[in-house]
Amino acid sequence: MRGAVDLIQRPTSSSARVVRGSIAYTAAILAQRAIGLILLPVYVRVVGPAEYGQLAIAVTISSAAATVLSFGLEAAVFRTYIHLASDPDKRNRFVNTLGIFVIVAPALSVALIAALLLVPISSFFTIRPEAIGLALAGVAVTVPATILPMAILRAQERLADYLRVSVITVVVQTVFMIGMVVILHMGIIGWLLASLLGSAVQLVVGLWVLGHRWTRAFEVPLLMGALAFGLPLVPHALSHWLLALSDRAVLGAYVDSSQIGIYNLAYQLGVPMGILAVAANQGIMPIYAEATHNLARRAELRTLASRQVVATCLLGLAVGMLGPSLMRLVFPPDYAQAAGLLPWIAAGYTFFGLYLIPMNAVSVMGGETRWVWTSTLTAGGVNVGLNLATVPTLGNIAAAVNTAIAYAVLLGLLVAYQYQVARTPIPLAWRRIATAMAVMGIGLGCAILLLPDEAASVITLAGRTVVLLVVTAILWALFVRGPRRPNTSRGPC
Repeated sequence: MRGAVDLIQRPTSSSARVVRGSIAYTAAILAQRAIGLILLPVYVRVVGPAEYGQLAIAVTISSAAATVLSFGLEAAVFRTYIHLASDPDKRNRFVNTLGIFVIVAPALSVALIAALLLVPISSFFTIRPEAIGLALAGVAVTVPATILPMAILRAQERLADYLRVSVITVVVQTVFMIGMVVILHMGIIGWLLASLLGSAVQLVVGLWVLGHRWTRAFEVPLLMGALAFGLPLVPHALSHWLLALSDRAVLGAYVDSSQIGIYNLAYQLGVPMGILAVAANQGIMPIYAEATHNLARRAELRTLASRQVVATCLLGLAVGMLGPSLMRLVFPPDYAQAAGLLPWIAAGYTFFGLYLIPMNAVSVMGGETRWVWTSTLTAGGVNVGLNLATVPTLGNIAAAVNTAIAYAVLLGLLVAYQYQVARTPIPLAWRRIATAMAVMGIGLGCAILLLPDEAASVITLAGRTVVLLVVTAILWALFVRGPRRPNTSRGPC
């Protein structure tokens, strides 16, 4: 009986593990985001575009701080924990050492940043100092909450516990958010305070579920090994901040807060697409890690990675086709401009989701993270440069287009870098992928020509949904039912 339970909890089939993991991570992320997205129309009505724009800038600043103060350790913890499977004692010492570090170091760093920069930052962006202070305080809690329980639970593939922590966190944070923002009308302060309390709950509950026996043991060599892997990823992650969030900082210097709020709303509605792409990638990452030393797992990646490519593009197509009409139906007229921004943001997230595939080959399989930051820094520089050149004249539409361009640059650079550092780059079924792209292109063309977005929103939304379902059914037949028994001896087809 115990063996049957273990089999259900962790299937031996790679495909089953990928599906199981992807579903679990998607469910966890949907639990974290779905309620917030459902309540977003209520929140934005309460705070208004201008204050929502100020919130976007505060979150942008805290995200930059969290990127730096994570020290790249989330990826290091995940990879090292799996690789230390043959030495449980050393793995426990590793968890203990990293746990102490990520609780202490970010908290001390945030205190120093607040002491030196709180007033100048709040003055430059015209945001209340207490709002910036709460955003920074959230970093000191969010970093250990993400690295400690959640990354380790992923490495252990304890998906039920991962879901349990996620659901508890989102319920508590939603209660705080409704109470502070909607009922008490605390505005941006209530929003940031609710986020801080939600992260604190995630850390406490996550550590309890993790069940690690903490001691005072602190082994510097284990920490140095993790930092040697993780620190080169910090410029890489910070460059992602330049790609994903710096546009709000640039907008803050050239447009009023209401325009930032409109842009941020469009971006928030695109965020679930990026989250789903990351969740699917997290489900397949254990296979990438095992493929480092297992030729059979490497051979399986052809089908799995090809499906990942098509699923990512289909997700982008769905957001770009359905999102604008849905926004016009749900959100106040003050945010109507956001509908025109969403397709560009969806394109950017599509390129980001595709970038995860060569990134897995570089980091998880090859372990070559030393120079990966040069690609992301270049793409981030492209984004910032284009924004500085075009946002003052064209406003937030330029920021949306520039982000899509920058993510396309990132994808191209990572593909090229993969061929430099990976002995055997991930094989893909290029012919099937090309056919899938043609099907999606035809579907998009039909939606644009026959169901223009300016038409009645309900009719447009219904018609485009039908087109999307037809496209999805064709892709299912091509990629799921079709290659049940792939003949790998014939090469990519």
